[in-house]
Amino acid sequence: MTLFFMLLVMWLILCSRFTLEVLLIGAALSAGLSWFCHAQHIWPRWVDRAIVRLSGRIVRYLWRLLGHMISSSLRVCAIILSPSLDEVEPKLLFFEPPLKEEGTRVVLGNSITLTPGTFTVGLYGSSILCIHALNGDMAEGARHLDLTPRLQQMEDVIHQEQARDREARREKEERT
Repeated sequence: MTLFFMLLVMWLILCSRFTLEVLLIGAALSAGLSWFCHAQHIWPRWVDRAIVRLSGRIVRYLWRLLGHMISSSLRVCAIILSPSLDEVEPKLLFFEPPLKEEGTRVVLGNSITLTPGTFTVGLYGSSILCIHALNGDMAEGARHLDLTPRLQQMEDVIHQEQARDREARREKEERT
């Protein structure tokens, strides 16, 4: 059901006008595409449950990320406006975040890139992030970003939903 609503919202955002006709066409297309994705197991049912369970955490994560973006913007502005640019000592930092899934490592890398003064150069191997920062303090700040534990909690919820889905499928197979 969450896929249906996400597709419908995306349809309404992309349409230039909001009328009953646009809403009905969007609802029909969203319902059809949602049904197809569920029927072909492109979008498993456990993903819907995980999104509902994670919605509050996602909002808190985005709020915290916004806070980091604002504070980093202020630090970068202070560096730029200082008479001497002594604080600019670019650093490359390689580190392995304690995240199990590649998707959450990508989210962490993108979050670091969205934070002014740092950006993710790459994800090497399956788990090593390379971060470029304006100075050593920003590099260490990226390494010890408090967003990582939040992503770990989200990973745990996703793993719980996947395990719950596997258990339900196993029970269904045993009954038949």
